[in-house]
Amino acid sequence: MKKLFMLVVTMYFVATFFIVGIKLNDKNKNFFSNTFSETNGETRGIFFSYIEFLNYFDNTSSKQKKDVIDKVVSNLKDNNFNTLYLHVRSFSDAIYESMLFPSSYVITGKEGEKLEFDVLEYFIEKLHEEKISVQAWINPYRIRNNTDTSLISVKNPSYKWFGTNNVKIIDGKGIFYNPASDEVIDLIVKGVLEIVKNYDVDGVMFDDYFYMDDTIDDLNYSLYLETGVNVTKKEYRYMVVNKMVEQVSKVVHEYKKEFGISPSGNIENNLNEVYADIYTWLDEGYLDYIIPQIYFGFSNTVKPFKETADFWNKLVNNKKTRLIIGLPLYKIGLVDSYAVDGMYEFVFSNDVIKRQIEYSRSLSNYYGFALFRYGNFFDVQSEEVENIKLLLKNEKNK
Repeated sequence: MKKLFMLVVTMYFVATFFIVGIKLNDKNKNFFSNTFSETNGETRGIFFSYIEFLNYFDNTSSKQKKDVIDKVVSNLKDNNFNTLYLHVRSFSDAIYESMLFPSSYVITGKEGEKLEFDVLEYFIEKLHEEKISVQAWINPYRIRNNTDTSLISVKNPSYKWFGTNNVKIIDGKGIFYNPASDEVIDLIVKGVLEIVKNYDVDGVMFDDYFYMDDTIDDLNYSLYLETGVNVTKKEYRYMVVNKMVEQVSKVVHEYKKEFGISPSGNIENNLNEVYADIYTWLDEGYLDYIIPQIYFGFSNTVKPFKETADFWNKLVNNKKTRLIIGLPLYKIGLVDSYAVDGMYEFVFSNDVIKRQIEYSRSLSNYYGFALFRYGNFFDVQSEEVENIKLLLKNEKNK
């Protein structure tokens, strides 16, 4: 009888553990899934950059700013978007209440001025009311896209590092943090922690800016070699960027958010110019999604869209990372001289992006698309944009 009793108790605990395990697995499996039923889980995203903030928020009142955000959310809903990549920190600053970074000049007009209201919090509230995902878009290393230091406030963490190895002013590019600095990595990780801990964002996304200068880490690399480790400068740069990405990934996942990066669509540029080690990020499962910026036309001689999309589809096959195709709204109507034979494709064709969405959907590892950027969709009158709107609206009404 005693043995029978113990057997029953054991079976009960095993069954309970199994059931709970299933529930936990289901919860974890679905946690990073987008909460949109109308689009069958396809990410339909658009980037809202600091340029939009400059265009819409300049010399406006608090009420007018909120009206703009309300209109943005309404536009996204009406056009069947379910994800917004919101530029929350574009220049070592913040559109939210931060203890680490000053307020962004794109919100207040002057860096470090008091925010009239928490722009990120208001965006989250309104977007979530419509079940639209909020991805906090960050440029981790960029301080300014010009070399003028006079407008950087004393509240900016870069201010105390001017004249040190942590920051470099790069002629023709701007001011950037040194990716090889442990202090910089710590700042980036703490900055992400502040967001995921204090705000109900659905995820965090980094842009494609990593190494922006070929000498910024010379001192760090020399000191590292003195420890007796024999690595090339490329290997060293992969190592320091991967260290940052891994730490950010852990912090984001600790708070059960998703983490993504939007690298260049040109894999050679990633590996050899900005030292974005895509292969390791995918192999190690650091990313929940990746948005390669496949900003090329079908007729692009150097990087044709189909072949490039096929490459990324084959590359992103680890089942841990969702492939979202980044598409270039900003090129509509423009000559693309880098495309060589296809330089006039976005001028004379009125359905390039529409066809790119349709082709992307045929890819085996496809999870969605992301359009760059909001202003090029809602502020520009073009037949190309109308074709995309028609595609999205028709599908919503099916």
